[in-house]
Amino acid sequence: MTARNAAPLKHSLRLSAVFVIVALFAGCQNPWIRVQNLGSSGADITITYYDDNGQPVTTDGQQLPSGQAANFAEGSNNNLPRGYRGSAVIESDQPALALRRVDMAGNTGDMLDGDILNALSGGGSLYLPLIMSHAGAYGTWSSRVSLQNVGDATACVTLTYISATTGTEVSSDPRPPSPRGSTEAGCPNGGHPLAPRATLYRDPDSFGVPAGFTGAIRIDTSANAQNISRTAQLISASVDNWNAPF
Repeated sequence: MTARNAAPLKHSLRLSAVFVIVALFAGCQNPWIRVQNLGSSGADITITYYDDNGQPVTTDGQQLPSGQAANFAEGSNNNLPRGYRGSAVIESDQPALALRRVDMAGNTGDMLDGDILNALSGGGSLYLPLIMSHAGAYGTWSSRVSLQNVGDATACVTLTYISATTGTEVSSDPRPPSPRGSTEAGCPNGGHPLAPRATLYRDPDSFGVPAGFTGAIRIDTSANAQNISRTAQLISASVDNWNAPF
């Protein structure tokens, strides 16, 4: 049976870590998002930008004919304040594909692009296979991690760093709760509380691992204060890897 006058189904694409004019080393960076309509008819594209706490900041979008694509440059969006950092949710009433790129202006004015890995998990654990902190022969390779709660309830997340050299766990963020230890509000079973649409950032200054580290991060969720199970919490993560100038 087909319902008459039914509203078209919305498809959502969630991109973690949309950065606009955030200082990195001696340069600045601006991302842009390219969205393509994969459907057989015109698509109504809406992009909602959120701050670190998951609160909406502004929206953007346009109509796209079938098969066509459009770029949305955050650096030229006057409704995003200078220094904005957050995330974006892209909604389309047709199947769509989105690509995020970060342009970084270095000391020479060259435009550089970090490697970006987008992953999505609803099974309680998510692996980010390559993380670096001042690694490589000259200590110039580093990573930045952005983790977003794409669900509708608080997510409780724990990041565990695993060495590529030994395969052992090096550090946990936060530390696992002891039998009598305290936990953060909203996460009685451990983990950092992450509100819906909120984003958690980690970089070499906050990884909690020594310089020269190369390895992986395992992101685990745990049941929250509303007893929503770890497997029912939906998270997305992105990794940017870059080679700093000497």
